[in-house]
Amino acid sequence: SHEFRTPLTSILSSTDLLELYGRNWDEERYLQYINSIQISVLEMVEMLNDIITLSRGDRGKLSLNPIKFNLKKAVTELIERERLNCKNSHQINLIYEASDFEVNADLKIINHILDNLLSNAIKFSPAGKDILLKVNIDQEFIYFEVQDEGMGIPEEEIKHIFEPFYRTKNASDITGSGLGLSICRQFVQVHKGDIKVK
Repeated sequence: SHEFRTPLTSILSSTDLLELYGRNWDEERYLQYINSIQISVLEMVEMLNDIITLSRGDRGKLSLNPIKFNLKKAVTELIERERLNCKNSHQINLIYEASDFEVNADLKIINHILDNLLSNAIKFSPAGKDILLKVNIDQEFIYFEVQDEGMGIPEEEIKHIFEPFYRTKNASDITGSGLGLSICRQFVQVHKGDIKVK
């Protein structure tokens, strides 16, 4: 409920201001408040989707839909999307140490996991810092490793970062719900994998 309060407050204050003054504003200012409402609604929709995903995971209802796909192509496309999203504020580098072949996994879930990890790396790193995604494969597992040069996580808080809604003390002024890593862990576990942080 606390996480929903912020976007709802923003929506309410924007609509109040539009009702009181909107007819007298120029179009640019008017659209600025409309855009603020739209962003808050999208935040809430994203949060609701995350909560539904967490709930499904808690009830063992997350489904796996594996398909064969070219991993290198999928990862390269994902990095290009992340570069566009961050408007090249960070250098995202790929080290692909596996041979170029198809894997059998849930592409949608893999994309969600990597999107969350790379987005976090961008969000918590100063502009201009490098972000690295390493990919390797052996007979049993696909290994993804995301490295950044961000603020880091206090040692005593590392054991909590996969808990739903947990936010580290040094990240309190950066937007987020604290659900992303918890969902990543569930998605990794549904693939019978493991996720760690260092």
